[in-house]
Amino acid sequence: MPGLRGKGVLVTGGTSGIGQAIAVRFARYGANVAINYLRLPDEASDTEQQVRACVNQVEQEGVRDVLVQGDVSNEAHVVRMVERAVTGLGGV
Repeated sequence: MPGLRGKGVLVTGGTSGIGQAIAVRFARYGANVAINYLRLPDEASDTEQQVRACVNQVEQEGVRDVLVQGDVSNEAHVVRMVERAVTGLGGV
């Protein structure tokens, strides 16, 4: 998807399963990725490492990632997640 290069995306539930696969796929397409996790920062770090490895594999310059903790069922958490993603990625 060439239209994703340089875009910022926020992936909720990005520490495992489908969310993790989506975060890695966005990175492969050159998107900057904010990875949301609920409580387990170690799991989020594993996903971040996979995203970075993916970025290195495809040699995409300028692809960034940031970890954002929060519960998507809590509005205040969602606001904070988006703020962190925007700050870390330059926009979403």
